[in-house]
Amino acid sequence: MTPQEIFDKVCVHLFTQRKPAMNDGGDCLYRGPDGTRCAVGALIPDDVYEERIEFKDVYGIREWLIEKKLFRFSDVGLLKELQDVHDCWPAGSALVPPESLATQLRDVAEDHDLDDSILTDELVGVVW
Repeated sequence: MTPQEIFDKVCVHLFTQRKPAMNDGGDCLYRGPDGTRCAVGALIPDDVYEERIEFKDVYGIREWLIEKKLFRFSDVGLLKELQDVHDCWPAGSALVPPESLATQLRDVAEDHDLDDSILTDELVGVVW
């Protein structure tokens, strides 16, 4: 997957899912309740996922991600920024203003010289 494909897939995922993948304690999870997934968890296929990666950030599982041939070392910075966008979702809240989320994702795109045109009014303008 290219960095642009990673970014696009995560944007669509976050706006489609509309809530964070968190446990009752507010811990972000790669795989959360009700089938939710965090920004990076959405990129990990079910047949590759292992429960042992939970409670670790992208830096803590980077060797695993590379070993599983999911990403390149050069993708880790982008993955971490996308993970941070998800992990900054207010604990216990299913609501984050869509434009706030879009602004954070546009900043990530700018940081990595990516095209943010996936963040259309149609995608972002969904009433939550």
